[in-house]
Amino acid sequence: MLGPTEATCVEGIAREICHLLSEVLTVKIRKLARLSLPRVLLIFDQYGFGSYGLKNPRVRGLCVSGLPELANFHTVFIVEDNDEGFVLSSQDGQWADSCEGNKPLANVRREKSAFGENSSSA
Repeated sequence: MLGPTEATCVEGIAREICHLLSEVLTVKIRKLARLSLPRVLLIFDQYGFGSYGLKNPRVRGLCVSGLPELANFHTVFIVEDNDEGFVLSSQDGQWADSCEGNKPLANVRREKSAFGENSSSA
């Protein structure tokens, strides 16, 4: 359980991250407006919020619930600067389930074969 100071800190960081993510999503929505669905978006996270980044379940929960822009994408992956990543949100139930467990991007790639796609490690 978080103490009051740490909880305030996490909420402040979450607001900042949500603001940054909202800006990125808004730009991508405009740029991809002419494309038909499904849209899968990869976002390179180079801010380095560490343990208080989007991988943190509390930060992710605070942020994702307040971003209606996410509905414009089938799936949003976050790729970190260490070449690891995770599903931020997805309209696909199995992919969305991986949001809760913070499965690394490599695991998500292997799961793609269950959806009829090649399971390459590109």
